[in-house]
Amino acid sequence: MEDGSSVEPTGFRKTGTPRAIELEVVKTTLAAEIGLSTGLFYVPRVLRADPMAGVLELERVPGLRTLTELTSHGHPDVERAVTILGASMAEVHRRLQLPPDLTASPPHPWRDRREDLVYVHGDLTTNNVCWDEAGHRLMIVDWSSAPLFGMPVTIADRCLDLAWFCASMFWSPSLVRRPLYPAEAICNAFLTSYAVACPSFSVERFRDFDHDLMVETRYAVPGAPLRAHVADRLRRTRWSRWLRTSRTLRELS
Repeated sequence: MEDGSSVEPTGFRKTGTPRAIELEVVKTTLAAEIGLSTGLFYVPRVLRADPMAGVLELERVPGLRTLTELTSHGHPDVERAVTILGASMAEVHRRLQLPPDLTASPPHPWRDRREDLVYVHGDLTTNNVCWDEAGHRLMIVDWSSAPLFGMPVTIADRCLDLAWFCASMFWSPSLVRRPLYPAEAICNAFLTSYAVACPSFSVERFRDFDHDLMVETRYAVPGAPLRAHVADRLRRTRWSRWLRTSRTLRELS
């Protein structure tokens, strides 16, 4: 999916294919209703949409800070934000329902690997989860699926959202800027909150998910310099060690 975005005086303008814009409008609207009804999170409102023209304008909320920014600076609200996020995603996975014509499963080789299918965010990363410091609230943005899939994805194993987010926590912020930020503790808090709100969550299924493929899809950068490969190797080592040795994951089993 090809899209773009820009900040306008009254809103945040995105462009994309008619199908992509239609999907994002529906998902954004439904997710906003879930956020308001649960009181857990907020989704910027759709101000204007013209799918045929490939244009979407979303509410612009000033003063937001992404989780990437918060973790880069060791912000004290990070753990609070990811704890709320875990409960929020459990509600999204339980409540979000799209019409059949907007239901799209993941591309090969993830297709039909799991029976635990839910409607997903599709690009849950530290850049798409924000903290509104003025309003003391969590905000989840960009309800279009990740362009890296090569197609819109609306339904998948719940582990896709969970693992995609945890992997982004290990890969962001830059290892150079903050090499010892607590990715393991943050992911533990996120998954613990999700498991409390979703009794059907299975640590075994999470561990069995194809994490290597997911990481390759998201983070493989052809032609990257040697130091980027070294940093990537360090992150992968931390990620694999966390999956194998996390006491929290053992306790949730």
